[in-house]
Amino acid sequence: MKIHIIRHGDPDYRNDALTELGEEEAKKLSDYMRLLPVTRLFSSPMGRARKTAEYTSRALGMEVETLPWIHEAGAFMTRPQYTGLDVPVIAWNLPRYKIDELERLGEDWVLGNPLHPDAE
Repeated sequence: MKIHIIRHGDPDYRNDALTELGEEEAKKLSDYMRLLPVTRLFSSPMGRARKTAEYTSRALGMEVETLPWIHEAGAFMTRPQYTGLDVPVIAWNLPRYKIDELERLGEDWVLGNPLHPDAE
């Protein structure tokens, strides 16, 4: 068994989508993936990841399985200065299983690290 891990195409982080370049990259990826013996496709629930996977899904005539636990999280996704998103939007985009950790951090959750809340 071979597992191919693919990062999404060029992202538009603010809109959780792909840029025009990202769309082109995803299309080229789907052309390449047609050459491989792919049996299953997985994606995180992030829009940019799903959009990247859609191209390969269509090319192979195969459904994409969304796995919430591979959702991107961590410092990059929880800092307004990195994402350009407002705090309520960041909170909305985080996976449900992170909510308990965010509640534990209280109002300072943006300053913490949801993946490792005890880290300094």
